[in-house]
Amino acid sequence: MFAFGHRDKNETDCPGAHLYPLLGQIRTAAAKELRRMQRV
Repeated sequence: MFAFGHRDKNETDCPGAHLYPLLGQIRTAAAKELRRMQRV
């Protein structure tokens, strides 16, 4: 799974100055949730 902001790939302000610094925390939280899930 990948979580990245637009500015990682293109010159843009998305996801903006407020969300971009949180991407590391979002990645960590998403990875934690994925590990908790059961495979079907």
